[in-house]
Amino acid sequence: TYLIDVIVSDNGSPARSTRVSRILRVDAPPAMPLGATDDTDGDGDFDQAEGYADPDGDGIPAYLDNVDDTNLVPDQTVDMANMLLLETEPGLILRRGSTSQAANVFGALVSNRDISRFGNRRGGAPVNAEDSFAHVGGIYDFEIDGLIPGSSANIVIPMQSAIPRDASYRKYNPDTGWSDFVVDANNRIASAIGDMGACPEPGSSAYTDGLGYLDNCVQLTIQDGGPNDTDNQVNGVINDPAAVGVTLTGPEGFEEVEEGSGGGRVSLLLLTMLLALGGFANRRRQRVGRIE
Repeated sequence: TYLIDVIVSDNGSPARSTRVSRILRVDAPPAMPLGATDDTDGDGDFDQAEGYADPDGDGIPAYLDNVDDTNLVPDQTVDMANMLLLETEPGLILRRGSTSQAANVFGALVSNRDISRFGNRRGGAPVNAEDSFAHVGGIYDFEIDGLIPGSSANIVIPMQSAIPRDASYRKYNPDTGWSDFVVDANNRIASAIGDMGACPEPGSSAYTDGLGYLDNCVQLTIQDGGPNDTDNQVNGVINDPAAVGVTLTGPEGFEEVEEGSGGGRVSLLLLTMLLALGGFANRRRQRVGRIE
């Protein structure tokens, strides 16, 4: 895994510059025997013909990518029939983030383990991967490119499960660890109810501010270079690994219990919440779906 860090300056007076960093992972590609008729992504084109190129720039090789729109990226490609699609505004480029790249996860959905092993700026293990909140509905690691520097962009995330009560949106920064997503004039959180993983499009009036109980679609408005952009640069690129979180310390009357032989601890509040969400855990969409 390599960190590519590029600074470009103009010849103005004073000179202005912009900086972009990208994780690049080098692996031996899987074998594609000549004449093989495998179609891993199910788009009707053989893997041999599509190959390892990335024409839509989302960080996913073509033979695993059946979505051509540059403003869409799947949460995962392991189970393509049940994948969900993240969506940003038309004209922008959405791709998987640096932790996903370093972990060799072909999609925006990463795990706590991926953060703990690959979450620093060079694609290695950070020192601050632990969070005091439990993450519900998935951790999503993505980049949005093509913005006017300093502007904000909307992105819609179809959650793996519905939003519980008293949830917070948690943001991961390799330098400072986990913290609450900052809400201000240029950064907002909203949510809505989607139908089987199909969410209202970015900017839809269906979204209401905050995290609504049992909603399963989250819309983030993030400013380039703002407090929720982890590259800390006004460069037209937004980086955002983040997740819905619930506190592990329940109100008085909820005790923590030991978890079998594993030595971990599980909150009774969290267990109760997971049971309540059982009916919402399988919301999915197969390709692009949208509620107007």
